[in-house]
Formats: sequence, structure tokens, C-alpha cells
Amino acid sequence: MRKKLLFTLAAVVSFFAICVAQVGLKDQLHAADSIYAAEEFPVAQQAFHQVFEASRKGREWAICQKALYNYADVTYDLGDYQQALDTLLYWTPFLEKQTGIDWFLQARLYLARSFNENVLNNDSGQLEALEKAIDIFERLDTLHANVAYAYKNAGQILEMRLNYPKAIAYFEKALEQDTAHRYTAPVCSFLSDCYYWQEDYEKAFFNLKKGLKAGGSPRHRAMLALSGVGLYLKKKDYSNAEKYAREALSLMQQNPDDEIESGPIFASLAEVLYTEKKVSEAGKYWNLALEATAIAYPEKDREHAKMLVNAGDFFAETGQPEKALQLYQQAIVQAYPDFNSLDLKDNPAPDFAFVESWAMTAPARKARMMAARNELENAGQCYDLALRQIHLLKTTYGSDVARLYMGEYSHGYFEEAIQVQAALYAQKGNPACLERIYQLMEDSKADVLREAVERNRSLTRGALPDTLLQEEADLRLSIAEARSNGANERLLEMERRYEKVLQALKVLDPRFQGLQPEVSHTPFKEVMQKLAGEKALFLEYFYGTESVYILGIHPQGAFLEKMDGVQALQVALQQYGHYFKDADATLADPAGYFAVAYDLYHLLVPEQAKGLLDQADKLIVIPDGPLGYLPFEALLTESWAGKSYGNAPYLIRKVPIQYSWSAELLWRPVPNREGGAIVQFDPGFPNGERGLAPLLYGMKETAHLATLQRLSGASASLAAFLDWAPRARILHLSTHARAKSGMEPSVEFYDEKLTLPQLYAMLIPCDLVVLSACETNLGELATGEGIMSHARGFAYAGAASLIAAQWEINESTTAQILAQFYQGLSKKQSRLEALRQAKLQYLEDAPSAAFQSPYYWAGLTFYGQDGTVALPGNIPYWVWGIFLALLLPVAGFFIRRYR
Repeated sequence: MRKKLLFTLAAVVSFFAICVAQVGLKDQLHAADSIYAAEEFPVAQQAFHQVFEASRKGREWAICQKALYNYADVTYDLGDYQQALDTLLYWTPFLEKQTGIDWFLQARLYLARSFNENVLNNDSGQLEALEKAIDIFERLDTLHANVAYAYKNAGQILEMRLNYPKAIAYFEKALEQDTAHRYTAPVCSFLSDCYYWQEDYEKAFFNLKKGLKAGGSPRHRAMLALSGVGLYLKKKDYSNAEKYAREALSLMQQNPDDEIESGPIFASLAEVLYTEKKVSEAGKYWNLALEATAIAYPEKDREHAKMLVNAGDFFAETGQPEKALQLYQQAIVQAYPDFNSLDLKDNPAPDFAFVESWAMTAPARKARMMAARNELENAGQCYDLALRQIHLLKTTYGSDVARLYMGEYSHGYFEEAIQVQAALYAQKGNPACLERIYQLMEDSKADVLREAVERNRSLTRGALPDTLLQEEADLRLSIAEARSNGANERLLEMERRYEKVLQALKVLDPRFQGLQPEVSHTPFKEVMQKLAGEKALFLEYFYGTESVYILGIHPQGAFLEKMDGVQALQVALQQYGHYFKDADATLADPAGYFAVAYDLYHLLVPEQAKGLLDQADKLIVIPDGPLGYLPFEALLTESWAGKSYGNAPYLIRKVPIQYSWSAELLWRPVPNREGGAIVQFDPGFPNGERGLAPLLYGMKETAHLATLQRLSGASASLAAFLDWAPRARILHLSTHARAKSGMEPSVEFYDEKLTLPQLYAMLIPCDLVVLSACETNLGELATGEGIMSHARGFAYAGAASLIAAQWEINESTTAQILAQFYQGLSKKQSRLEALRQAKLQYLEDAPSAAFQSPYYWAGLTFYGQDGTVALPGNIPYWVWGIFLALLLPVAGFFIRRYR
């Protein structure tokens, strides 16, 4: 003790002697380091501050950086985390603007900021600091433990936010940087957990085994053992699951000084015992887990919230709902910083802005229990909290992949929330419940698409710097190429750069907003006004795991229908889809088709809607789930016993059907575009180029257009499309496309194909895209987003409306329908009505009864915004009328004069 005191005194005296002697700043910094090493923190803090001030005035930036880092470090050790953070927040950006700084030290300053943000429980600030450090480390292109640390900790925050794709990419980068294998075991545990939640169990096991092989501290081995418990439970290998849980327990008991948390270990053992039907013993371990966690986290913490929710799930499943509810309420208290009530009647205010996944899960669990108790208003409040947190989580995601995952993950929460509002409406008849259901249905679908549409519209209408717009366009293309080529490391780099460009655009132009921090919906009254203006009937669907909900809106009001049990609907949809697999399927069994087409109409169109169809000029359909594959126009409105298809009572005979991925997409204003050509791409493939069958009818599809930029044969190249697409008003593609499962979706041009990722990277702000190509409205179904089709890709790129194919369409009949469609447009019919009339005309003109089958005409569906389209160069009939009216008197004058 005496030696330490003498050493400290000598260090302090030495420091002040150096300062008095006015020797170099490096010596002053070294002396301050000696005081810090002696753990004389207050004196060291003062010493580093003096060096910082002196080096700042002398513009010795590298020394200034070191002094600032050490000042923040000693302030952290003193427990004044806010002071350390405030100092770093103020001076780190200042230093970054100076010339001659040490960039590696600058990155470490951001790491120092992340330490303090972490201890102050500010995950957003911590992630921001880590991302800034990572930016610098990537520019330096260096291997270092600090770099591995930054990637690891950023990955942990991303994992907590359920952004598993980006978390995995960061953890992989951490392993690359960790040449000393300091973090291998914990990072492998994190990777295993991420793959587990993405249901990629093969990769989860791979990383588990890799981590176990790496060894590591008892704490890290315990982490890996807990990862193994979850994986073996998923495999229903209860013996190995218990083995890993017991191993983690043993590591904890044998290493009391290793800071191994007992709560998660007790909880994992409880889960194993419960699966082995040892309910009483499992309950004891859950109580131990709760006690240990409460001791480990005396302040509010997400880990405490997590434990409370998981324990609540156990007690809910074992017939103890009151205890479960109390635990969920406690979890909400832990997850919400400004909420402290344990009264079940109370819930947090819905205006929070922090991001925390357990602030989603805890109120959702409480909502489920409150709904079971028929306390529906409380349940509705809790679901609103959970769904707001889902939206806020999505705003932190930089990639579509992560948002798509969250859309699928959260779909069940939307179903439960809609169920509660439907029950409230049945009890009280309050129209506000229907409006909330509309909002929930909208929020549950096409979120990624809506954000992309808004972003792309902002790009096309904003007065933004050309250099920034070019960078944005280049990055979009680079991301598409990296995604197509499976270049995951490059993809991560490009996506991070793209996020920064979007932030820069947002600062420069307030109209460029992308995903909003607050969700806005068209008010219900305004929706009804819009429908009155269009004389439209509106049906929006929500396809859940237990029920299908149908919300109908018309100019005078709204209604809701619930279809319990989706099995009958699933069977009918499969039967209906069977008839469109090829032309022969419908021709072989007209009676079977008529029966299932009428059954589906009965199931999907509520009785109240049927009574309104006769007064409607159009039917707007917002499908969900597998209903997106269904051509409603070919459903039968009456039971039909006829033997031929020509005179069947199809729904299209009553009204045209307009589809959209989201109602809000229909009603958002489209930027006005001046000029723009009609451009047709008709590669034809006359000699079977690239193994593709020749196409003979492309010219017939657009034969009635007076002004048309037609690119055929070799001129219909991909490069020509990339050049014309952003400038066209109408794009017409007469080509091949494919979207079958297991194949990369693509649209064929003469020389090469256009893939979906490339399409997502484009800006195509045209009025109308006509896709005369097979399967352009088919693709994989993404729960909560819709069918990932070419049509959706063009909408993503900015197209206001689309005509696309639901199956392998017939080339000849498609040409007849599209030729009639363009004739209708030239007569100022709306896009939707022109397509409907073209189909009805085709039914009249079909060369034989066989060709009247819906297979030949129902495949082309209309998505997006309706309205007329100006056809450049086509002089309207009324203009010709005026011209002739003026011409006749003049002609009569000359005839009389020269007779």
C-alpha cells in the first residue's frame, strides 16, 4: 500500500513538474498515463483534460485524440457515464473535421462513445457509434481486435432488433477480423442463434460446433451450451438438450468468479424439463430463473423483460393465467423506460419512440391474455403498442430482406389485433373499430413496396444534386448485382453505403422521407369520398392462419365479414388454380370449373357486397396471401349448369376489377409527367435465340397505335430497355418471362435477361407497364408483403399501373385482347375499363367455344392506379370532329367557286 502511495505521489509530482517545465505534450500525456495507471482517477481526469486543452490549442491532433480518449476512459471509471458521453459527443465530430488526425484513434473514440451509450442503455446511440467506427475501420482496411469488437457488438444490437440478415453479416466480419480468436466462441453462439430464428438449422448447428471447437472461457462455453439447448429442443432430441442445459449449469457452479448468468441457465433447464412433461420441476427452475434475474438486473433491463415474458409463457401454458399476466405486466415495466405501473388496467402511452423488441413481445403477450378474459379494449391498446414497436423496428432496417423477415414474423400479431377489433365491433358496433381494422390490414401488407414507391417518387420529383442522385443510382445497381451474384460481403458494404446516401437525401429534401417514423393512413371518410367519386366497391382481405377477414367499404359505409377455418378456402383455391395450369385442364371439366368458381365467389364476396355490385362501376380488390394468385374476374356470380364457357355469368360481366398490393398505393398522388413515349420491346427471337421459342404476335398487340417506338429483334436489347424505361410513359413488353419455383425470375430481352434484383434497382416512373409475357404476376409468396412478381418489381421501380399475366398465357389470344385494349385507350376509356371491354369483346369474338375458356382471357390482370392515358400522336376523335366541321364549309366554298 505504501509503495503504491509513493508511486502515485511521484507520478502526480512528475506530471505537474513536466507541465511547469513546459516540455512536450507527449511527455505530459505519458505522465498523465502514469497517474491513471496508479488508479488516481480524479487527478488523472484533470491531467488528461489539461493535455487535451493544450494539444487542442497547439493543433496537435493525434495527442488531442489520445487525451480525449483517456479522459473519457477515466471518467467512465469514475462512474460519470453521462459526462464522458457528453464530452465525446461534443469533441469527436470536431476532431473528425481536422487535418492530420489519426483515423484509427478516431475510430476508437467512437468505440469509447459506444461503451458509455451501452451503460446508459441507449442501444440506438451505441449502434450509431459502432457504425461510425466501422466506417473508419473499413476505410483503413486493417485487421485488429478493435475492428472485431465493433462488428461483434453492432451485430448483437442488430440481433436484438431481429435484423438477423445484417447481424449475421456483421458477425461473419467479426470472425474475419478476430485473428487471435478472442471472440470466436461467443460470436459463433450469436450466429447459431440468428440462424435458429431464421429456421436455418443446418447453419445453426454448423456454427454451434465451430464455437464448441474453439473453446473459450467457461462463460463463452456456457453461452454455446444454451444455444445447443434450443437447437436440440427444435430437433426433439430431449436427451441432448438436457445434456447441454446441465453442462451450462455445471460451468456456472464450477466457475463462480466468471460472471456466468444463472437466470438463462435455469430458464433453459426449465424449458427442457417442460418438454419432458416434468411440469412441477420446470416451474421450480422458472422461479429460480426469475429470482436470479431480478438480482442480476436491479435496474430496468431488456434481459429482465425477456426472462419475465418467457416465464409468463410457461405459466400461461400450464394453466396459471393470472401469474402469467402479472409477469407480462412486469415485463412491460422493464421494457418501457417511463412506465412503472403493475396494475393490469394500465398500459404505457402509445407515443414512445425507442426501439426494443421486448417492448413488442411483452404487450402482445398481455394482449392475448386480456382478449381471452374478454377485456378487449385493454387488449387492443396492448396490440397497438406491439405494432408500433414493429413499425419502429422496421425503420432501423437498411435492407428489404430484413423488412420482409419482420413482415412475416409479425403477421400473427396483426391477425390477433384484427381479431380483437372484430370482436369489439361485434359487441359495440362502433365504426371506429372498422377504421382500425382497415389500418391494421394496410399496415400488415406491402410495407416494403410502399416505402420503395415513396422513395422512388421522391427521387424523381426532388431537386437534388446530380452527383448524389448518380451515387444513389450506382449503389442501387451495385446492390442488385451483388444480390444476384451472391456476393454477401460486397452486398453488406453497398447496403451500408446506400443507407448513408438515403440519409443525405433526406436532409437535403424534406419531401424525400422514405419510411415514415409515424404511420399515416387515408382517413376513413376520405376513403369513402374517393369511392363515391369512382362509384367503386372496395374489398380488402387479411389471410390469417385461423381466419380470413374481409373488409368492405362503399360510399355509404363499411362492413366486415370473418371466415373461420381456412381449410375449405384453401381446398377451393387449389382446385381453382388447377384449372389454369394449362389450356386442357379447363376444357376437360367445365362443370367442375363452374362449381368451384361459384363456390369461391360465395366464400370471398360477402352477401352485402353482392347487393352493392349492381350499383358499382368498379370493384377494387386488395388481396392477401394466396388470394393474390386468384383472378376474381373469372369467378361466377351465379350457379351455372351450362356446358360451354362463352355465356357463363363471370364477375367481369358485372364490374371491372382493379387490384393493388395496398389501398394506400392507389390513393397516393402520382407525380405529373410531361411527354414520354410509348415504347414496345418485341425481341421476337425469330431464330430461337438463346433457346427461346419464337414469338409471332408482338406487332399485332400494338398495331392500332399511331405513334409507337417499337424495338424488335436485336434492337430489343437489355441495354435499350435500361435506356428507354426511365423515359417512357407506356412500356409494352412482348417477350418471354418465367417465375416458376426454383428458377430465378427474369424477363427476356434479345441478348440477355432482366432479373428481379436488377428491376428493383431501376427507376421507371411511367404511367403504365404492359407485360405481355408468361407468369409476370407470379412468384414466391412473402407473408405480409405479397407475391414477389415482375409486376410488383415494376411497381417497386415506380410504375403507376400494370397489366401482367397470372399464368402461361396464349400468345394469339393475348394479342387480340391487348389490341382491343389499346383501341379502348384511344377512345379515352380508363385503363381498367379498356381492359375489361377488351376481354368482353374477346369473349364475343373468340374463334371457337374452346377459346372462350377463362384460361385464354382471365390471365391478364390490372394492378395499380386507374385513369385515362394520353396516347402521343393519336389525335382524339373530338379533334377530328372539329377539324371536319371546319373543313366542310371551306371545301363547299371551293366547290361552288370552281364548279
